[in-house]
Amino acid sequence: MVILESTSSESPYIKVIHDSYTNIIALDLVYYRQPYAFNVLGYDDTDESSAAVHSYCELPFYCFDELVEGAVRMYMMDYKFALSLEADRRRDQRRQRRKEDDEQ
Repeated sequence: MVILESTSSESPYIKVIHDSYTNIIALDLVYYRQPYAFNVLGYDDTDESSAAVHSYCELPFYCFDELVEGAVRMYMMDYKFALSLEADRRRDQRRQRRKEDDEQ
C-alpha cells in the first residue's frame, strides 16, 4: 500500500507499507498535478494557477462517496482525538491539584 503523506509542503514524502516477504528496490511516481481546490464562495474558474479555487470539483463523480466518507471519518477521528486529549489534560490537572492539596 502506498500513502501520499506529509506534514508540510516543504518536505513531502511517500510511505510504502509492505509485508516482510516483499523486497522493494524501486518506486516510480507519476505526478500529473494537484486538482484545484473548489468552493461555492470566492472562486475564479478562469484562474489556472496552482492556488486557484474553482466552483466545481475536477475529480470524477464516482469518487464522491469515497471522498466524503473519508473526509467525515477523518474529521470524526480528529475530533474524537482532540476530545480525548482535552479529557486527558483535564484529568491530569485534577490529579495535580489533588496532589498539591494532599501535600498541604
